Amino acid sequence: MSQRFTTPTDATITLGTIASHAFPVYIQLLGPSGKDMKYSSVVDVYLSTDLAGDTMASATESAGLDILTDGTILVEQTADVLQTLKSESDGDIGLTVTLQSGKSVYLHVVLPNGRLITSTIMTYS
Repeated sequence: MSQRFTTPTDATITLGTIASHAFPVYIQLLGPSGKDMKYSSVVDVYLSTDLAGDTMASATESAGLDILTDGTILVEQTADVLQTLKSESDGDIGLTVTLQSGKSVYLHVVLPNGRLITSTIMTYS
C-alpha cells in the first residue's frame, strides 16, 4: 500500500540555547500516526506575549523571526511576528527568534486543522 498525503496534525517545538538575544527554535511537524511528516507542509507561526496566544507580540518584544536552518518563509504577514512557513520534505522548520532586551514571548504553530502548538517561554533579560 502506498503512503497517502495528509496534513500535519501535531508538532513539537524545541528551543535551543539562547545566544546573545536570539533563540534557535526547531519545529518538527508530525502526521496522524505521530511520525515525522514525509512531505513539505505549510503552517502559520506567530509570537505572542501570553501562553494562550491571545496577545500577539509586537516590535517592542520581537526584533526578528527568521529561518535558521530548514524551511522557507512564504509570506511575512506581520514583520517579525506572524509568518506563513513551508517545511522541508521531512517536516522540519528551523527558526531564529530574536528578542528585545527584557522581553518574553511564546511561539505558536497553527496547524492546518486550527490546532495551536505552543513553545515554552523565551525570555531575554
